[in-house]
Amino acid sequence: MTIPPGSPHPELGADLLPKLTLDAWLLTSHGAEGDGLPEGRAWERAVLAQLVRPGLSEYQHAGFTTLFGAPSASGCRHELDAAARGWAGQVITECKALGAGVTKSDVAIFDTKTFDHYAAEMPNAADQAWWRLMVSASPVADGVRRLCVMKGIIVIEPGRVPWPVLRWLASRPSADTRLAEPLLREALRLGPRACATMQQRWVYDGCGGLRWDLTWWTPTDLDDLTYVQEELGYDWLDLLDQNAPGWLEARAEPLVRRLRVASSLALAS
Repeated sequence: MTIPPGSPHPELGADLLPKLTLDAWLLTSHGAEGDGLPEGRAWERAVLAQLVRPGLSEYQHAGFTTLFGAPSASGCRHELDAAARGWAGQVITECKALGAGVTKSDVAIFDTKTFDHYAAEMPNAADQAWWRLMVSASPVADGVRRLCVMKGIIVIEPGRVPWPVLRWLASRPSADTRLAEPLLREALRLGPRACATMQQRWVYDGCGGLRWDLTWWTPTDLDDLTYVQEELGYDWLDLLDQNAPGWLEARAEPLVRRLRVASSLALAS
């Protein structure tokens, strides 16, 4: 596929998070069958498959009640839907395929489980990079999405290009030749915070404590984040339709095919 010179190229380079979240987003956008949603366990396996990539070498599927064999700080046994780690960092995902969408309770439980493990790994994990992803097969309500942002959880849902992808796009040298410069400038301002690791959101203070920055997000910033994600995402998709028609569909096709097979096997068992 030929991309016209000067356009933001859709191949996302070596950065782990944009590639991973792009493929997970393609699953959310193309994975529904008719009016239905994927079967829950099949959805978890499909999301876990997106974690298998360079930079991540160890994987954990649903069913375990530790995090790579390590207990939580409280000793409470938490089941996590999918996780991966390696030299590039650690990714922990919550996978939801619910018609009602993700709830505030879902966010609170995921935040509690992951924080319990995060606290257990301190101070050794202070210099690592842990990302938390909420991967929903159905759209997420605005208030719930903003809650995830406040907590440092990256939301991946149908219809919204994930922030790690938008941040990558905004950093491309040629981006301002095809996309609106004010949106790119705002994406560069907001994107690093929208893609923050747990270590950036909960900073180890070196004295046995964790510091939470109350000024990290303002209500205005959260409004801007929603606006830029919508507008810049739509503009990029329009640009792809013009310059690389069918690229996203071609990238999504093998991902969705594997999800269909997994769903069929789950329903037959």
